[in-house]
Amino acid sequence: MKKIFIALFVCSVALVGCKSDVEVLKEELEMLKLEKEKKALQKEKNRLETELLIEDIVAEMGDNPIVDKCYGDCENGVGGKISPNGFKYVGEFKDGEFNGQGTWTCGKGINFGAKYVGEWKDGKQNGQGTATYANGDKYVGEFKEGSQHGKGVYTWFNGQRLSGEFKFDYANGQGIMTTADGQLFYEGIFVNGRPENLVTP
Repeated sequence: MKKIFIALFVCSVALVGCKSDVEVLKEELEMLKLEKEKKALQKEKNRLETELLIEDIVAEMGDNPIVDKCYGDCENGVGGKISPNGFKYVGEFKDGEFNGQGTWTCGKGINFGAKYVGEWKDGKQNGQGTATYANGDKYVGEFKEGSQHGKGVYTWFNGQRLSGEFKFDYANGQGIMTTADGQLFYEGIFVNGRPENLVTP
């Protein structure tokens, strides 16, 4: 009887120990969750502060900004600049290059009306963004080193759409193309912007 009691006591101590480990694990998970939420809140705060700064800079630039003048911080911060050829950028800078969130627009020439809103790295479109082209076409998705690269949706000015994988500005990989009225035109592999079955060897 004594042996059974000791065995039960040892088991109950072991179970308490296990419960304690579970509680510790739960606490650690809760701390990780709180830390993740804190980082997300900080990121959102930074984004909102950047948007407010951008609004101030756009207001400061006015309707006729001085060409090549820096408004705000065009080195390591939030600023705005317009080039002699009509390109205007307002957003985040790092080491004098477009880096972070920013908006680029073209105010004259053959690309008049072209616009890109999204992420930049080392002066090039990089990350998530939306590009609207001078002819009315639009691309929403991933960019890499200035090119459409990754998952995205390209919509032509006439309403046709292509959703899928892009590499270096062309549909490459799995994709779905629909007509302006939403009818399926092609679903499958694309090679350099064309359905695989239409690519000549």
